[in-house]
Amino acid sequence: MAPADFAAGAVREFVESADDDLWFQLLTRIRKAEDPGLVAVQTILRWVVTPE
Repeated sequence: MAPADFAAGAVREFVESADDDLWFQLLTRIRKAEDPGLVAVQTILRWVVTPE
């Protein structure tokens, strides 16, 4: 799987599955970041690959 496909799938999974708490965490990190796009992708990828 290409890295871009993995990242796109991770974002799709986050959008479809994240609860309000995860969205709040993501938005808080984005708001505080110097590079919001990078922080958003890093946060989503971390969420997707970290077991619950």
